[in-house]
Amino acid sequence: MKTQNLILKILAVVLLLVGSNRSFAQSLSVSAGTSMCLGDERTLTASGGTGYSWAPATGLSCTTCSTTTASPTVTTTYTVSATVSGIPTSATVTVTVNVVPSAIMGES
Repeated sequence: MKTQNLILKILAVVLLLVGSNRSFAQSLSVSAGTSMCLGDERTLTASGGTGYSWAPATGLSCTTCSTTTASPTVTTTYTVSATVSGIPTSATVTVTVNVVPSAIMGES
């Protein structure tokens, strides 16, 4: 009898949550990693949360926006933190900076 009551209570909670249209699949998403040449810039976008915070700040146009422009001088992994459904969470994206090699011309 106690087991049946427990099952009924659990079922009632599940129905209450489903009935309130809560999504258990909500998450923080960030644009895919990217490569760029030194001196270029890339747009990074996060979605699915509120109160965005990007780190490190080096090379970013905005550290508290959902979309920011990155122009790092070296390969950098950025972490964006936000609140998703009341839970603090974070995601990372790496921007790879490719340095164009310089040609050295010698006497022939």
